[in-house]
Amino acid sequence: MNEIRLTQGLVRGRRLRFARQGIRPTPQKIRQAIFSILGPSSISGACVLELCAGSGAFSLEAAGLGAKEVVSVDMDRDSTQHIHQAAERFALTNVKVLKSDVTSFLKSDNRLFDIIFVDPPYHCLLLAEIAPLVRMRLNVGGVLICEDDPKADGALDLILYAEAGLKLVKRKQYGRTRITFFENAEGMTP
Repeated sequence: MNEIRLTQGLVRGRRLRFARQGIRPTPQKIRQAIFSILGPSSISGACVLELCAGSGAFSLEAAGLGAKEVVSVDMDRDSTQHIHQAAERFALTNVKVLKSDVTSFLKSDNRLFDIIFVDPPYHCLLLAEIAPLVRMRLNVGGVLICEDDPKADGALDLILYAEAGLKLVKRKQYGRTRITFFENAEGMTP
């Protein structure tokens, strides 16, 4: 059993356990930086979507910071079960966990979100595949956060995201991990 420590909001200091090998949770330092860049007022009352949720740490911390609704999507049954159990254990009633592949979810779900966090497996081409789809689920002024390895085959292509109508806001490198923030700017409604 693997575990990480949660650092934000109501779940601060809690341990999150996850069983599946191959999950690469976003490190604590990087999650803290993401939430610091977003700021607490961006999370409170927001509708948040985490795609390729894995351990669910981002979802649970967003919920603990007062997000109105958090949807956590992963295609692995064990991951979704662990996230659901953790949300229940931490008494986070604002977390919904769905077992689905990301592309199917983005094509079939009509909800709009204020914040979307995508952390696919490195060397996966998902970030290129979902560029036009993810903007359709992002409110005007909403923020998309993508995590990738700039040296991997599936590294984020800024041109695809610009063509999809998303404006690059910030890009930070933390060792091998790169975090990119986009905004669905005014006039780019779905």
